[in-house]
Amino acid sequence: EITENDLKDGSITVNACYTTAREVEVLYNYLVHLIDQRAENLSARDIVVLVSDIDAYSPYIKAVFNSAPHKFPFTIADESFTISDNLFSTLKSVLALSEDNFKAEEVLQLLDSNAIRTRFSITNIELIRKAVDKANIRFGIEGRKEDDTIYVSWKMGIRRIIYGICMSGEDEYIAEGHLTYPLDMAEGEDSFELIRFCHFAEVLISTIEQRKNARTITEWGEYIEQVVDKLICQAEENSDEDYQRLLQNLERLYYLNDVVTDKISFDVFKHSFVNSLSGQTRSGAFATGGITFCSLIPMRSIPFKVVALLGLNFDKFPRKETRVSFNLMEQEKRKGDRNVKENDKHLFLETVLSARQYFYISYIGQSSKDNTVLPPSVLADELIDYIQSGVRNEKIKVRQALVTTHPLHSFSQKYFKEETSLYNYLGESKIYNHKADGRNTAAPDPPAFNEVSIDSLISFFKNPFKAYYNNVLQIRYEQDNVLLPENEVFEPDNLQSWQ
Repeated sequence: EITENDLKDGSITVNACYTTAREVEVLYNYLVHLIDQRAENLSARDIVVLVSDIDAYSPYIKAVFNSAPHKFPFTIADESFTISDNLFSTLKSVLALSEDNFKAEEVLQLLDSNAIRTRFSITNIELIRKAVDKANIRFGIEGRKEDDTIYVSWKMGIRRIIYGICMSGEDEYIAEGHLTYPLDMAEGEDSFELIRFCHFAEVLISTIEQRKNARTITEWGEYIEQVVDKLICQAEENSDEDYQRLLQNLERLYYLNDVVTDKISFDVFKHSFVNSLSGQTRSGAFATGGITFCSLIPMRSIPFKVVALLGLNFDKFPRKETRVSFNLMEQEKRKGDRNVKENDKHLFLETVLSARQYFYISYIGQSSKDNTVLPPSVLADELIDYIQSGVRNEKIKVRQALVTTHPLHSFSQKYFKEETSLYNYLGESKIYNHKADGRNTAAPDPPAFNEVSIDSLISFFKNPFKAYYNNVLQIRYEQDNVLLPENEVFEPDNLQSWQ
């Protein structure tokens, strides 16, 4: 018989949230509360979090657990290589560029990659965006003189930036038979920053122009190695898993050269190569230390003290099987045929049995648009109904006792009420604690900066308030960077004329 105290012991927890991000935040608060208030003898390796769609949750997991006040070591298994900011995603973005879509915004988005910025020592993205805009760079590598697209091309814009650094003033200048107006907008450290950017643009243009001729598979593999070496990272500087996996993919391509000897175009090669990168996951990071985040797949039911399930939405799990008309096995079912829905039910049962002390379920229970109530997965409902069948006291409602509905935002006032069972550990140095006694407390000691880079020192003297907000208060206001235009301005509007 299950009593009311059994339901309140915390061994089974079900949380309904509004969004995916809130699911991860609530999970973090649960883990901190488990260690802080319950004084459980738990380590990070005793916790496993299984997610219905690891690629969808991965950015939120990194955002919450990397910036949280209480740090947990964690690893993410089964994540696609092309999802996060790494070698694979950067290479995929570079290969997606071509002469046809060589637009200003498309190129500058490559600088979002930390690997490219590090490779070319680029730091001031705001300055670069301003220079590209003032240099009238819109689209095209070289452009044509017949339709005047040469004046909005990348090569003309780079020439204007370089001439502006070398010569003061913006008087017209004839270079290589073209009328050029130098862009005099930078000096000192800013000029070096623009030179590094122009070098990056020249290297990128050179790699794209090398794709015009057809090559063999081996030659295209060598081209990929050159792109990585020139734009992303050098071979001697990178020996991590991403680079080794890339080399393994290239080695498999070299084996195909014995079968396919004909030369192929870059578009054909890119389609096959990018698809091979997109289909690979980081399966080797399972249970390697710290909290393990992984996908809900079979053969992962290893006993853990804390087992958490995220994304148990009614339309996500169990997964729906896609049926096709030409599958003859559907017409005559036999024992032992694969059934996705039944397999997921068995996987859920194995996951429940693998929890040694605590079992945690989270799902999106309310719509963030109209606040309508959304049901959980049918498996979560069946688990709650099964527990209800073990309760003899009809006054005890298992669903009310186990399911907790969380507000839309982590800063909701519901977290600060004394009678509430909700708790929040995120940004606890910036929010009020409902257990505080109201007395004034001493301000925390300012952080000590033992080493400061020259760029940080210059940024401090340029804008001390911004440096204080960013480095001390850890507050960063994102500026609304307007996307760079892709079309040439033939007639300025009133705002542009006034500016």
